[in-house]
Amino acid sequence: MNFEQELSAIQTEINQMFAAVVQNLGKAVDYYLDPNPEAKAPTIDDDRINAYERALESLCMQILLKETVYSNDFRRITASLKIIECLERVGDNAYDIAWMGKDIKALKDCAPLPGAEELSSRVEGMMNDAFKAYLSEDVKLSQAIMERDDEVDKLYWDMVVNLGKMADEGSVSGTRAVYEAHVLKFFERVADQATNVAEWVVYEKTGYHKDRAII
Repeated sequence: MNFEQELSAIQTEINQMFAAVVQNLGKAVDYYLDPNPEAKAPTIDDDRINAYERALESLCMQILLKETVYSNDFRRITASLKIIECLERVGDNAYDIAWMGKDIKALKDCAPLPGAEELSSRVEGMMNDAFKAYLSEDVKLSQAIMERDDEVDKLYWDMVVNLGKMADEGSVSGTRAVYEAHVLKFFERVADQATNVAEWVVYEKTGYHKDRAII
């Protein structure tokens, strides 16, 4: 393959990895929100996500080692490596949400917490838009995603505080409160990673990362 074909191959693989991560996240969220304690746990193939990460890192490093890479393409490859890392972490979070959801269902008390549907919807929306921003190299959409992270952070913390009150009042068990606190944190981390993807999309297009010129 020539240089442009190699870059195109990386783009295609990242698109596939992104789609797989978004799909895994959707399955994990649907399962977590399902109020049926007998709901079947989804298959979250995190090994596939890890395989994408290893293959893509190898492709990127091969280009950097054997090609003379100029600024625009260097930004593209650097951003790709960072985005791959973000996606692998979201893959882990999707697996953890489903895994913890299974533990919550084993308690037979698994009606969604107040705010859970809104939080998960906002987080999934950020990941879906991060995918769109990456595909279209959309700086404006990326900046909007970054702004939405503060909203998720506030909702996350409000839910954590309310969860503590529910545990104090006995409306949820201490065990469930611990499980739910983990799930809420996983959602908050997914939003952070969606924000990170958006920041690297901006960097790829402009050379600026968090308002600082890199290259």
